[in-house]
Amino acid sequence: MSVGVLAPDLSEGYFTRVMSGVVEQLTAAHYFYFTACHDWNPELIEKYPRMLVERAVDGFLLLNTPADKIDVPVPVVAISAHSAVKNVTNIVLDHATAVEQALAHLVALGHRRIAFMRGPHAIPDSEIRWKAIQKVPGPCVSPSTRPGHPHRCRRLVHEAQLPPHGPGDRLQAHAGASRTNP
Repeated sequence: MSVGVLAPDLSEGYFTRVMSGVVEQLTAAHYFYFTACHDWNPELIEKYPRMLVERAVDGFLLLNTPADKIDVPVPVVAISAHSAVKNVTNIVLDHATAVEQALAHLVALGHRRIAFMRGPHAIPDSEIRWKAIQKVPGPCVSPSTRPGHPHRCRRLVHEAQLPPHGPGDRLQAHAGASRTNP
């Protein structure tokens, strides 16, 4: 048995962690797997599944890949695709619970100034996670839905004038706005 794995970028941290688990499980089940990186190119998102079907894959795993353009005669499982497509099993994250747990953990550690950096617009989870962050009660400092850039994050750390490993009141980089918790 073989599985085709499609992802936008196999070198980014999230995908490498997910792929580590995928590889472990597929190997334990004696599955062979093909991986393909589409770099968000719509032509490749449509082309690669057909090519992999021609190579006789028995199913697909889509990592953060839109499922609505995938038309194949084999089972498809999509992680974080957020698209209701016939014959596609979707696995999605509970971002509301994740945000609440992450904030509770950071506050329990004594952190009070917590910055959220929104993910790329191309990734569906970024918007859903951002909405979950905005729903968490508490004062929000400079909420922004503008696309972020690394220099904004560096400026935020610089303006906070915090030591890189200070106790309690340290700036934490985590998933879209700056939030000061009581």
